[in-house]
Amino acid sequence: MAEEAALNEEVATELDIQGNELTTEEEDYINDVINAFILAYIAKLSASRAARILHTAVKELPVINEVQKEAGQVPVKVPIGDVRAWSKEQVEEYRKTLIEYGGTYIVNNDVLEFKPWMNSLKADLIEDAREVIRQGKIYGYQPEKLRSELKKAMGDAYNNRLYVASYCESRRGEDMAKRALYADTNINYVVWHTKKDSKVRPAHQAREGKIYLLEECPSLGEPGCRCFIYPYVPKGSLAIPLLDRGDLDI
Repeated sequence: MAEEAALNEEVATELDIQGNELTTEEEDYINDVINAFILAYIAKLSASRAARILHTAVKELPVINEVQKEAGQVPVKVPIGDVRAWSKEQVEEYRKTLIEYGGTYIVNNDVLEFKPWMNSLKADLIEDAREVIRQGKIYGYQPEKLRSELKKAMGDAYNNRLYVASYCESRRGEDMAKRALYADTNINYVVWHTKKDSKVRPAHQAREGKIYLLEECPSLGEPGCRCFIYPYVPKGSLAIPLLDRGDLDI
């Protein structure tokens, strides 16, 4: 029995060595499968970005107007048609960035930096798919089995990565839309808010209630971050010099 097991292992090893090199047709098949997967996901991300921008605008514009009224200012109106046009431009630029550069700008320690996370994901998917094809050649997978194993290879581990990416991308879209709306409605200051619970990271706890100049407020969108910014309009010019670099509590 031991000799038979050893022989099977030796044969499998030999087959594995012979099967390491994939044919051009097999490589083309893998690339087609992974490219279709990536393009479908980019389409979902783009649709989600468009919906997030419009949702943010519909929710945020009344808040901006209310804050301006409380400060004794005339509310600045932004036609929803302008928001839709801006959203369309932003989403198209976002889609092109994902396709042409294989990534997006993400928040890392409050700083926006470009990360080719989609290219990294694609490379990992291709390598895992290659391994499935190799195993299929060794063990003679039927087409149904091969499809099942390929689907499994793009399963939970990648779904988790895509979930995190989706969350961060959605938050980035919301933050970007808010800042654009604030700039267009003459909102120069924002307040940083947390969820005020034990899950808030210490660096963000320290920002609770801080007022920032819009252009100096740290970016939102780090993995797991639930903080948000709120528009602020000083009531009187004497308050304005005090509101600098987040050094004033509400």
